[in-house]
Amino acid sequence: MGSGSEGWNAAARRLAELEPAQRRKSRDFGLLYDIAMKEGPGLLGSMGIDRERASDLITDLLLRQLDKLIVAKIPFPFFVTSVKNKGRDWLRKTRREVVSEPKVDRAGTQDEASEAVVHLRAVWQTLTPKEREIFSALQAGEDRDGIARSLRTSRANIDQLISRARKRLKDGGYA
Repeated sequence: MGSGSEGWNAAARRLAELEPAQRRKSRDFGLLYDIAMKEGPGLLGSMGIDRERASDLITDLLLRQLDKLIVAKIPFPFFVTSVKNKGRDWLRKTRREVVSEPKVDRAGTQDEASEAVVHLRAVWQTLTPKEREIFSALQAGEDRDGIARSLRTSRANIDQLISRARKRLKDGGYA
């Protein structure tokens, strides 16, 4: 963390002493912004988020959560955690929007494939939104520990949800 964390913590302490209306006009806010743009994209890049999106997420975090970021007991680590959470939230949101149904092998006749798709969609809809999100993440190659971290739950809970979902899929004719 080095000088970025020291600079962040010092600027955050000075900003906390100012009136809320004066904080964004202060040079210290500019310093926080510069440090955030230096440190933040690397944190989000490790999650697969491109630099432009990372900049947008970090700017949004600074503008919406400035008061929380500067009054934290140890401001820089709180900033790091907040950036990672913001990235996870964005990934979860986009994953829900993009991946809504599993892929289907379309072997056989057109009628058989159409019936299989209809049946699979019906079975897929029997899963809870969280179970669908977990299966989508697994399909995308994410491991169970990573899924547990991104959903802020335990690995055992993820395993239990997968077990229940597999039973439901098995009862629907897919396993």
